Amino acid sequence: MIVVDTGSRNQLGPCSGVRVHACLDHHVSRDGFEDAILEFVDPDAPSTGWLVSKIFGGPRDREEALLLLASIVYDTASLRHADPWVVREVGELMEKFNIQLLDVFRLVEEELDFARKISVMKALQNLRFRTVSDMVIAGTIVPSNESHAARALLLLGADAAFVASQRKGGEVRLSARFSRRILDLGVTATEVLERVARDMDCSSGGHAGAAGLTCVGDAEAIINAALAVTERLLKRALKH
Repeated sequence: MIVVDTGSRNQLGPCSGVRVHACLDHHVSRDGFEDAILEFVDPDAPSTGWLVSKIFGGPRDREEALLLLASIVYDTASLRHADPWVVREVGELMEKFNIQLLDVFRLVEEELDFARKISVMKALQNLRFRTVSDMVIAGTIVPSNESHAARALLLLGADAAFVASQRKGGEVRLSARFSRRILDLGVTATEVLERVARDMDCSSGGHAGAAGLTCVGDAEAIINAALAVTERLLKRALKH
């Protein structure tokens, strides 16, 4: 099996026990893929789509360029987390293939369907939060669609959002999203979830501003642990 853009073996679901021959990824943490024969991994890449494009020599036409730009825009939170060289490359691709940024946003800014809307409402209904200085750390539990609810909490003003769901068999899935303010202090979502995973026998992976965790346990306890670790790291960062 070739694994693409996957931060943890547990994210493979029913295929989690299958032998992984190669990894193509830009996640900082890739829990469970240490035995892969081949690795094409660049944590500095703006998206896995960008890596694929580089391997095959870049986009050949407007459609491929549009898909490449969509992958970059999505994985950099609409270029908010993009390095200057990434923005330059995006501009060059847009100019070369006559693409407007609005064309890209139409691909990545999907309208929430009913299930995702309910997940966002449940997230607000079950919300709990802590404050560190003028920053807000929020956590909540939803039935599903954790990542969409986490992004919504960030848009509503949270600086760090942790959204978990309790699945069948005791499985817990958690999605974390961090704002640029917290990242600028040197506190990342990957670091927080790695600490929680180590303490609670979970697996985690992802990026500095967006990461995920999967394990068997109690969603409430995992949310509280993530909030506590983030609060502790932020307080430490603010002292320096």
